[in-house]
Amino acid sequence: MRVLLIFSLLISHGAIAVDDSSHNKIAKKLKKRIERQLSKQDASGYCDLYIEFVHQDKWAKIRRVRGTGDHYVCKVGKKAIKKGERFKYKQPEKYIRIHIAN
Repeated sequence: MRVLLIFSLLISHGAIAVDDSSHNKIAKKLKKRIERQLSKQDASGYCDLYIEFVHQDKWAKIRRVRGTGDHYVCKVGKKAIKKGERFKYKQPEKYIRIHIAN
């Protein structure tokens, strides 16, 4: 019974996390850049950005950026992230999720 409880807590922890910026350096860097752009403009609302990567050697290259939420906030977030931009990584991840609330 204990094993089942501990296992279910570990599995459900991933679903609770709002975005990946708490444990991923690339996501943290991108979120900071987007928040800087949003602070310059008067926008309110939220956006969940999903960033897809392609991995080559030790580099992750941004392939696609998708967003759900308020149109204007997502538009500013997508403009702050350039397709084709490369990052070094330690742990490969195909998708990164970033939650932006303003």
